[in-house]
Amino acid sequence: MAITATFVSAALLGCGDEADGHVVPVVSVNELTTEELTSLPVGSQWQRHLPFGGEDGTDKIIYDAWQQSIIRCMARQGFEYEPFEYRGVPPPPLHPLDVEAARHFGYWPPEPPYVDPNRGRTEGSDAYRLALYGTPDRPGCTGNEQDRILGSLAWYIEAETSALSSFMTYIGDFATTEEGTQLASEWSKCMSERGYDYDTPKEPRAEFEHEGGSDREIAVRMADLHCDEAVELTRARSAYERRRVDEWLDANATLVQSMTEQYERFLEQVGELEHSDPL
Repeated sequence: MAITATFVSAALLGCGDEADGHVVPVVSVNELTTEELTSLPVGSQWQRHLPFGGEDGTDKIIYDAWQQSIIRCMARQGFEYEPFEYRGVPPPPLHPLDVEAARHFGYWPPEPPYVDPNRGRTEGSDAYRLALYGTPDRPGCTGNEQDRILGSLAWYIEAETSALSSFMTYIGDFATTEEGTQLASEWSKCMSERGYDYDTPKEPRAEFEHEGGSDREIAVRMADLHCDEAVELTRARSAYERRRVDEWLDANATLVQSMTEQYERFLEQVGELEHSDPL
């Protein structure tokens, strides 16, 4: 993902270089390698360290099973169906210290493009479209198989949702701690010195949520990243959350064991659903 590099500061926010059509201010930023970013997880990225849920998350597993069931459902009616690629919408958040992503996208990753591999079939055949999408009174393969897959796996989805809610609530309070408050204040002062008035890092993220990577967003994001590293905000947050993760795992050992066993049964059931008869 990233190549180790150093962008030398000129301390001039109005000057910069071109990157994919954006004028990027030159600020002092150390670009971390993929391995370094991986070693500093924050927020939902910690979920990958849990013994349940999988590397790509449960959503993708369920989505792929649904697409495979649509293939069989359509085949029973004499049609071919090409599965949609999992898009992960909304896409996972960018790492706060990912310089390459910041330079290209700002605060928010772009949504992956929507590509319908069956567009020619649905536009060229009423029978195909009816079999796939059905009518308001009689769902087609997409609706029937979605209900079948989600209904069959609801027991695990509910259990995982509850466990992850507990987990994220426990580890997600760094901003309210004395250390978090102090570092946010130092970050705010650093941003103010660069011409940007924000009290916390959440504010520019919210401001640019629908900006689409404008020049101003990129400029603010790069200043944010510089100030983040200057006060070691994300590094402190990751260290704090690492301790909280360990505490949660220890305090919820019985739940974690139960979820791990349920996850194994969930994967077995997904495999069975992928080979079972569609509705």
